[in-house]
Amino acid sequence: MQISAPTNFDFNIIKKLKNIAHDTFGSLNNEYGETIVPRYSLPIISIQKLREYIEYSHAANIKFNYIMNHPDLILDKSRIVFLDRLHKINVDMVTVSNPAAIIFIKKNFPFEICASITCRIDSLERALEYKNIGCDILTLSYSKNNDIEFINLIKKETKAKIKVLVNNICLSECPYREEYLRGSDFLEKCSLKCLKLKLNDVSLIRKTCFIHPNNTKEYEEAGVDFLKIGGRTKPTWWIINCVMAYYKKNYKGNCFRIMNTIASENRYPA
Repeated sequence: MQISAPTNFDFNIIKKLKNIAHDTFGSLNNEYGETIVPRYSLPIISIQKLREYIEYSHAANIKFNYIMNHPDLILDKSRIVFLDRLHKINVDMVTVSNPAAIIFIKKNFPFEICASITCRIDSLERALEYKNIGCDILTLSYSKNNDIEFINLIKKETKAKIKVLVNNICLSECPYREEYLRGSDFLEKCSLKCLKLKLNDVSLIRKTCFIHPNNTKEYEEAGVDFLKIGGRTKPTWWIINCVMAYYKKNYKGNCFRIMNTIASENRYPA
């Protein structure tokens, strides 16, 4: 299995993850490549800085995956121009959820296309359809993270590359799930309410989609190709620590420190 790591566009992430990460993923703080993560929480960098970051990544043999995964993404003229700019600065992959956008991108650009977590691939039918319209990589719904039999089925029937999001602590039937997946303006409030549920009843954390680093071997055996590590709004030290935990597959620390929650940084860079 390979690791898909989040980035805040700090070059030190690439330096530390050389020969460890397959790709890093992120988005610019602009209106063109809409993502479910609120713009105010994304790093403010220019397209020129992104180009330099991608060049540095490629020199380390790490690909870059641009996230534009809002379900309501509409490829108007300005966004098509933006996609062309991404192509010219050598973006390798794009993560998308809107089917019409996927079809257009597949037809007009050479990007490798990853179906987003927001596609909610929780059935064979959805997996086959996203594969058929042009997705090279399928990110499975986190509600299926603990269903090894389902993962085996998707791999067998689609022959696609499979990705799972490992370090979120979403409940499989969370009441705030739809708000989260649609990138609601109330996303942070929903996250706080969801976190409060788990803090009030810690046993709920054991029922989440979180995959412990030490348990990833069975996912590799089931056919998972990529472990996606959430956390592109996190500081550099947090991202590196979290990636290394999943890379080494022998984590003995506090799991809360590698869970992608709005309270997981704890200001402990050790």
